[in-house]
Amino acid sequence: MCVYKVLNPRSTILIETISQLPDEQEVLIHPFCVFEVIRQIDAKLTKEGVTYSIKEIYLEERNPL
Repeated sequence: MCVYKVLNPRSTILIETISQLPDEQEVLIHPFCVFEVIRQIDAKLTKEGVTYSIKEIYLEERNPL
């Protein structure tokens, strides 16, 4: 799972209204947007009684070089 901190609202397009999983707050990220990995966490996700090992990745938008 990736969690993005977006600084420029033009960097993404919200697709919640057309997504098959609207509760996941999905976005499309425009090409060439630069993000830095801030931290990674090993976590567990339980869905429909099944537990999965996942990695949560937290990213923050950066200005391009």
